Amino acid sequence: MIKVLWLEDEINKIEAFLDRLYMDGISVTHKDTANNFIAELNKNLDDYDAVILDVMGVVNSLEEKPTSKAFSVAHKEVLGLKHKKDVPFFVLSAQLTKDENQGLKEYIGDTHIYIKSKDEEKLIEDIKSVVDEQPDFILRNKFADVLSVFNENQIGTNHYDRIFNLIKWAESSQDIDRSEDQLTGIRKIIEAIFHALAKQGLVPTEITNSQGWLNGTRNFLSNRHDVYVQNQSFVHPTVSDSIHRLINIVQDGSHAEGGLRLRVDDYIQTNQSDYLFKSCIYLLFDIIIWYKNLCQKYPDIEINKTFWLSSKSDDWITGTITQIQINGFGTFKPDNSPQTIGVVPKIMEDNSFKENDRVRVTTKKDSTGTKTYIDLIEKI
Repeated sequence: MIKVLWLEDEINKIEAFLDRLYMDGISVTHKDTANNFIAELNKNLDDYDAVILDVMGVVNSLEEKPTSKAFSVAHKEVLGLKHKKDVPFFVLSAQLTKDENQGLKEYIGDTHIYIKSKDEEKLIEDIKSVVDEQPDFILRNKFADVLSVFNENQIGTNHYDRIFNLIKWAESSQDIDRSEDQLTGIRKIIEAIFHALAKQGLVPTEITNSQGWLNGTRNFLSNRHDVYVQNQSFVHPTVSDSIHRLINIVQDGSHAEGGLRLRVDDYIQTNQSDYLFKSCIYLLFDIIIWYKNLCQKYPDIEINKTFWLSSKSDDWITGTITQIQINGFGTFKPDNSPQTIGVVPKIMEDNSFKENDRVRVTTKKDSTGTKTYIDLIEKI
């Protein structure tokens, strides 16, 4: 879909045209005041392929008398954002007098002015023609499969800008300056994929909620986890190896000092090449497509949870969440012991635990061997 932001204070009068736009592949976000239009454009500039401006409108409130000032301030903002993104704009207006039409042309240049009802077909054709040549639109279509999973039900919309920037870098013909500093973005998307797999039931949430969960999830996907095993293999060995190698690079490359085995940051700076970074991006794209296909193949969360089991069932301790403090900490009371164990707020929140919930846990000792803490936990 072509995405358009439209400034129009009387949108209810052109609902039929909005339907027509949608049928022609143009999705419209409507704002009724110039200030609301400007706020939306600044907040989500990269989301839009074009804007439509009405000549007469309101600046602050629908209670105002429509004037050309709304058009003026909105048009000025569109031009002012060119240094970030050059968004094509189209002017759709009610019938203008000859003098009004000439004055508007002198103000905005040679941009064609479209008249409501009369020029709507031409407007649709011209929007498509102009947007088809926009670099961002071309990339969105080329990488539609990769971008399609960045929604609320899968990886999450909050990572959309991050993945789109990676797409731009991967496709850029220019050298990427300080590419070693961009590896953190790849790691964050890997983390989001792992959490999405847990949400789909394909990875135990006990792993993603535990300490060292990133490596723990990687080990589970390669069937090398020390607690959970796959009783039905669903991860291709090529993918598990790709994930393993990519995490090694981005974890090491996210640091410049310390006991680094690969010293990726140093290597990229010394080698003065962005090829390693770009290869990591494309490897990430491949993992994203694998994730998409996997979720399509295994849509049933409850069935997915039967694909794995605990290899140390005797280590589980059954008990109850007996108390939840104001600060979010919970208390786990084992069935056969007077001792209790604290449950940190994040685990309580991620699992939506409530008082009197029946759960089972595995525990570990701290480095001194004196304090016990919860390693894995799940509701019974």
